[in-house]
Amino acid sequence: MGDILSVRLDKKLHHLINKYIEEYQIEKSEGIRQLIFDGIFMNAIKEYLAGRISIGKAASMVDMSISDLLDKLILLGIPSTLELDDIMDGYQNLIELK
Repeated sequence: MGDILSVRLDKKLHHLINKYIEEYQIEKSEGIRQLIFDGIFMNAIKEYLAGRISIGKAASMVDMSISDLLDKLILLGIPSTLELDDIMDGYQNLIELK
């Protein structure tokens, strides 16, 4: 079991959370966990697309591998900002690990 976190919500946010859990017919705790993760995920993508963080840092922020995050970006229709040099550097790093 995870840690318990107590948070004070304004009426509007509480209403939006209730609307979300009703729409998806999920338990309140699960809905809140999903919404928090989605917020962290969207922030990581926003920072990556703005060029403030690397794809590796974005993946680390959401505890995903780079390839999993890139797959998610593709599913969302978000183009990668990776350049061929970035891919070749990653490939070279992989070779050096052997």
